[in-house]
Amino acid sequence: SSVLIERESAHRSMIVYGGCINRIDLEAIDFERVREARAIHLDGNNPDLAARAARAARPHGVPVSLDGGNIGAEALAEVLRHVD
Repeated sequence: SSVLIERESAHRSMIVYGGCINRIDLEAIDFERVREARAIHLDGNNPDLAARAARAARPHGVPVSLDGGNIGAEALAEVLRHVD
């Protein structure tokens, strides 16, 4: 990410590049490994991934935090049920 600031007006613009790995094959992830974590931090770029990781963490007492800035309301409601 980059932030551009116009000198005279101090208006700011943010440029974000989402990268090339936005599509993750959820079946290729071993969510059982989450129980080994001390904590997990999720974002809203892949709501299905966030929900599955959060659901995998909670039964094992792994703290879950969320940066929910990019997640839709319906997906957010599901993920928040599993966030500390």
